[in-house]
Amino acid sequence: MNQSDAVETAKANQANYGHGVAEPGLDYLKDGVLSRRPEMQIQRDGFNLVGIPIGAELSINDSDFYTVHDGCVELEFDRAGSYVVRIQCAPFLPWEVAFENSAS
Repeated sequence: MNQSDAVETAKANQANYGHGVAEPGLDYLKDGVLSRRPEMQIQRDGFNLVGIPIGAELSINDSDFYTVHDGCVELEFDRAGSYVVRIQCAPFLPWEVAFENSAS
């Protein structure tokens, strides 16, 4: 596809999906309308997270990845240190929280 074709395709897509400028990472198309991505309603209670969308991907320190199957997780860390948990699930905005695990 050359640049002219790409521009025409982009114009056609904008005409088909509504007008406006999308903010990458913040907006998505819902029923053909440009919409803001909703926030996940995750709640934290100690090392437990509830309200996670089923099928979400959970990562710990960007290296361990898990799929959430039942909407909640109980986290256990075997070493002292800082951990960042990130959760992603379309169409929601990404969610993250930091944990400090003290030495046992």
